[in-house]
Amino acid sequence: MATLDIDFDTTEQEPDQGRDFSPLPSGTYTAMVTGSDVKTAKTGGTYAKFEFTIIDGQYANRKVWSQITLTNQNSDAMKIGKAQLTSLCLAVGHVGKLRDTAELHDRPLLITLKITRAKGDFAAKNDVTKYASVNGSPAPVAATSAPKPVATTTSSTPPWMRK
Repeated sequence: MATLDIDFDTTEQEPDQGRDFSPLPSGTYTAMVTGSDVKTAKTGGTYAKFEFTIIDGQYANRKVWSQITLTNQNSDAMKIGKAQLTSLCLAVGHVGKLRDTAELHDRPLLITLKITRAKGDFAAKNDVTKYASVNGSPAPVAATSAPKPVATTTSSTPPWMRK
């Protein structure tokens, strides 16, 4: 048994009608990061968990979650995770060092979703496959080094015939 430390009366509250946790249809949605956390994976690595809220259209206010690998024993997994995090950052206009995932919150972006089918005990779910800027232009790119000059040649021999 447990004693309730609140004043509760069922005649003063409408019952919960349930929530829809079914996956959204595959497609692109305008959303915002509305929650985030960094967690330890069972394998010992770390990942960032992001909550996205759809902000317009038929599915406004629905939630979608995504995980991005931060550290992992597998270098390929880390490379993929860093690329995904870079895409997310640039989609919301964040360029440069990221110190806290909260810096990505409440900025609109486009997320592309696919449906991953149910498997075993796990229900079907959405996976975020792409992050993009809402204004349709490419996300800003952080400055790197100057572009390398392209070698020019004055030879009249076509490139495919040169050795």
